[in-house]
Amino acid sequence: MKNKKLKNIFFIIVFLLVFTSLSYAEVVKKITIKGNQRVSNETIKVFSSIKVGDEITTDKLNEIVDNLYITNFFDNISTNFKNQELTIKVKESPIINKIDFKGVKSKTLIESIRKNLNLKSRSSYNKFQAETDMFQIISDLKNRGYYYSTVETFKEIKDNNSLNLVYKIDL
Repeated sequence: MKNKKLKNIFFIIVFLLVFTSLSYAEVVKKITIKGNQRVSNETIKVFSSIKVGDEITTDKLNEIVDNLYITNFFDNISTNFKNQELTIKVKESPIINKIDFKGVKSKTLIESIRKNLNLKSRSSYNKFQAETDMFQIISDLKNRGYYYSTVETFKEIKDNNSLNLVYKIDL
């Protein structure tokens, strides 16, 4: 009976030691950022809400990625933590040089459409927001009586990670 109690206590101690060591978070000693061109390292650190000396866990790594995606500055983000060094690798979203509308000659209609768009010139391109804007344009046109209008979105890729966004509208 005494041996059984000792075995149980031994297993409980081993169990606690194993799981407390697994939940131990390491401390960040160095942060390296790769892939950024326009957005500074400090800006990425601020948005990621991580600094040297912070404890890092898998939940914290996921939070860093989520925080950076929310900014809409990046198309792809990955993190790696090895030997107390956190590496954040980013691929920046292209910048929109200008937004053009083809197929509409009325300047007042274009200005009315433009003011309801989420994406603006000199902002980061986001495919989801471009599609949302396309549906907003269709909705605006229907409200003005153009019930059967169609809208297509085109990207004119430029150098230095920028683009022109073109909405082709058929009234």
